[in-house]
Amino acid sequence: MAGFLLSESHEFETTGIVNPVFEWARNSDGSSKRSDVQSVNDKGVKLWDVGVTWIEEGAEGRQTEVLGDVRVASLEKPEPKRHKITRFKNCLYVASSRIVGNRAVTVHRFTADSWAQAGSNPTANHPQATQKEQS
Repeated sequence: MAGFLLSESHEFETTGIVNPVFEWARNSDGSSKRSDVQSVNDKGVKLWDVGVTWIEEGAEGRQTEVLGDVRVASLEKPEPKRHKITRFKNCLYVASSRIVGNRAVTVHRFTADSWAQAGSNPTANHPQATQKEQS
């Protein structure tokens, strides 16, 4: 599935919520479950999902606020302040659809190399994430 790179000036508002990304393990019956091992990128840097919101143009020009996550690699847990404007470096966006119950749901996926809130410097001292969502 193809994605596109967002402009360096694209801004999100952060929710203040950051969660570690965990590996998934296969059970002997073929099902999977979340493990207790935190995922890392190909350079061994931990992956985190940073909660964000953005405005999306809907049908007939209506605007909707959308909640999602941007996955970033960081040596330490990112600590974005709530309701602050944040930019992500090399932010890749991929949208897909899946059926939940009897309706289609759009899934928004973002990955980025680093992040910075307005008035701060990007996390340039952290190794860049190289994982990009691919399907």
